[in-house]
Amino acid sequence: SVFQVARRVIGSKGANMKRIIEDCSRGFDMRINPYEIVKLRLRGKGSGFKEGPNQVESEDPLNICISSKYKEKYDYACVEMDKLLVKVYDEFKAFYRNKARKPLNYH
Repeated sequence: SVFQVARRVIGSKGANMKRIIEDCSRGFDMRINPYEIVKLRLRGKGSGFKEGPNQVESEDPLNICISSKYKEKYDYACVEMDKLLVKVYDEFKAFYRNKARKPLNYH
């Protein structure tokens, strides 16, 4: 089996990303779309995110874009994403711990 980084970061049906966005939208006027307060985008190779005129996945390494016009919400989203990535790294280590060989580019 293969360790699916993008799926683990995004979460089941987007649950991880939605949680961070919803946490950031607390205290805002309900008429404001939560996805306008903080934007989280997983991009690059393996993300499944198609971009550009040809609608293809970027060849850039997998990366996360976090943006917000509200500094405190941006900072919160960065901290929460960092916690999520540490969890994914721990899951990655556990996934390969009992494997006979390490994956390519393991570090």
